[in-house]
Amino acid sequence: MTIKQTLEAAGVSQRLYAKYKVAFGTPEGKDVLLDLQKRFHIHDDCFVPGQPDTSLHNEGQRSVVLHIITLLALDKHYIPEDFNDVLNNRR
Repeated sequence: MTIKQTLEAAGVSQRLYAKYKVAFGTPEGKDVLLDLQKRFHIHDDCFVPGQPDTSLHNEGQRSVVLHIITLLALDKHYIPEDFNDVLNNRR
């Protein structure tokens, strides 16, 4: 599947994709993305026993960060090495 086809399937325009790359392509943007990864359950379990609402909330936060990382990973030369673990270990 081409990048264009993948973006269409995800409902993301090429123009918006370019904006993601600009926003997260700077050292500051990469720092922000690393912070989001730490804060929103990328490496942690989202499930909270006995608290389904909290579990769903946590998974929603996690899915937003995964969406950003997945879009950035479409350009293999773009994604920092730090995110390869995230992409390879998705649930």
